[in-house]
Amino acid sequence: MELANIPPAVLSLVMPYLEQGSDALTSAAPKAAADLEISLHRRDGQGYSVEMRFTPPGSQAEMRLGSDALVAVNLDKEALGEAAIGYDWQGYGQDLSDMLFAPQAVKLAFGQAVARSAGNPLRLRLLFGPTAQDLHSLYWETLANPLDDTLLAANQNILFSRYLASAELREVEPRPKSGVRALVAIANPAGLDEYGMTPVDVAGEVSRAEAALKGTNHTVLRPEGERCTLAGLVRRLQDGYDILYLVAHGSVVRGQAWLWLENDEGAVQRISGAELAAQVNLLERPPLLAVLASCESAGKGEGDALQAFGPTLGVAGIPAVIAMQGKITMESVGRGMPVFFEKLLQNGQVDRALASARAALAAGGAPDYWMPALFMRLKDGAIWKQPEQTAPAPLVRLWSAILEKFQAKAAAQGALEDLLEDPGDSDNRDAFSIQLKKVLKEDPQLANLLSALIEEIQKAAGKGGSGGVNIQVGGNVGGSIVVGNNNTLGG
Repeated sequence: MELANIPPAVLSLVMPYLEQGSDALTSAAPKAAADLEISLHRRDGQGYSVEMRFTPPGSQAEMRLGSDALVAVNLDKEALGEAAIGYDWQGYGQDLSDMLFAPQAVKLAFGQAVARSAGNPLRLRLLFGPTAQDLHSLYWETLANPLDDTLLAANQNILFSRYLASAELREVEPRPKSGVRALVAIANPAGLDEYGMTPVDVAGEVSRAEAALKGTNHTVLRPEGERCTLAGLVRRLQDGYDILYLVAHGSVVRGQAWLWLENDEGAVQRISGAELAAQVNLLERPPLLAVLASCESAGKGEGDALQAFGPTLGVAGIPAVIAMQGKITMESVGRGMPVFFEKLLQNGQVDRALASARAALAAGGAPDYWMPALFMRLKDGAIWKQPEQTAPAPLVRLWSAILEKFQAKAAAQGALEDLLEDPGDSDNRDAFSIQLKKVLKEDPQLANLLSALIEEIQKAAGKGGSGGVNIQVGGNVGGSIVVGNNNTLGG
């Protein structure tokens, strides 16, 4: 192919994908996930019953356990409390798992759900009914996998979250990945030491946040700039951010959650969960994800944990909230959050990214690896819109080769950014073509590679008539989970 023909050919091939968002050219379509919901309800006095709903990957058919016959579980909070007092979190998680999966029907159904996922991720949601809200005070993130005794919440194939229902019915349409905006708010008020609290490492937090969010449109509120006051935080959130990452001290006093923010002079200003939730409720477009890197922001296992910040913001309308249950160390926040954001920016799935962060903390020996808790009601766990179609492999290679060359040249990078921002603008397309011609003249090897890839893509399109795009559609699977003498899954 002649050199002059390569830029027009490239544009004609990439334009349908750029119009969806550039991630259609750089990321593979995520695997369809299976879905398992375990719900607990108070049965009588101290007893609970369990129900399970399972949906195979790519299916709309739901299988149920516990709808026809009561399945009882005994959760011994006193025994769990003894393990917590001794800080034996592995023992705590094993005891909790033994209690939840003690009924043979529950353990069997869980095992069958894992098997039926057929290599696809299994999204595991833990739901507490209106009569069982007290169960939020247990440390479910320590739960052991009943099949192999590993940490369930750190599993990359079983994505764990707590489901929190909300009366807030507003639906927020996720943006494409390229349009995601993040607000980083860091509160370090003067006088924290007077309350026995360690000052926040602002410079370190800013550095870690900016490194983790590199490539995204993000704004940072910090003490030496725009102070992290309630009014300032709300004013910024009114601009429509997708992610709120809040670093601050938190506490729970008599069941009421408090955040230690700043006032206009930089001194301590304590904000209650109810105050912040009320402001979130007024937002036209609340964030899709809030990460509260503050101590005790999910409660501390005592009293009414639903009064803590994490669940409160979930009820107020933020569909995914990560909050800390207990006095997590700033060291663990500093180690875990960069891993979380790195994975989040790769695949956009909150539960998968948090599983990676927990696994990294556990592998590093952090005793508080279990403290980040995820309250989520996003069906697919995604905070940005996945492309309707992803580009075929040769086109992904072609685009990657161009990106690598353009990133080394300021003018080419500027033309690329303009094209990504508005691919329909003819001036942006012309500027991109001019920069591509310059790069190809300087690098004959790249020109040969692009020419070969273009011919491969066009040849595939001519044979298949679909541009080489492979679209997989999952079929429906019918069946039901039956509890009785057999205690088996039917399908």
